[in-house]
Amino acid sequence: MAGVIAQAGFGSFVLAVTDAKPLQVHREHWQQEDPTMNESSQQTATASMYARYIACLNRRAWSELGEFVAADVVHNGRMLGVDGYRAMLEGNFRDIPDLYFNADLVVADESHVASRLRFDCTPIGQFMGVPVNGRRVVFYEHAFYTLRAGKIAEVLSVIDKAAVEALMRP
Repeated sequence: MAGVIAQAGFGSFVLAVTDAKPLQVHREHWQQEDPTMNESSQQTATASMYARYIACLNRRAWSELGEFVAADVVHNGRMLGVDGYRAMLEGNFRDIPDLYFNADLVVADESHVASRLRFDCTPIGQFMGVPVNGRRVVFYEHAFYTLRAGKIAEVLSVIDKAAVEALMRP
């Protein structure tokens, strides 16, 4: 099974099908397959959905969030639902007014997306317990998404706090 690797930049999204070893997939999490789509086109559709999701976040188009996120979405083990997920994102944008999601690398199959997100921003006050106070920080988030019925059902997210702390040292 081939996977789709996508690289994204400011406003662009390029997809490439590779013969890379696929992510391990649990059958119960597979989205409903369209019999008219082959494996490669399903993977491309998943990567395309993710690109639209990232664009939704960057536009702060909260009314569209339910198109991409399952009603019972779980984030890092916490069941938030769409409303809780939206509240979390709104809080992120409140704390980081210039927040912009830049997907450096995206790997997708039919039911999973793995992404390396790059952020170059100026959080106000504290960020992850680090006193940033409006200084510019560049950091990465590694996010892993499980899809159900074509929507994000679970997000596992890791941010390198040590890198942020290192940026704030005199």
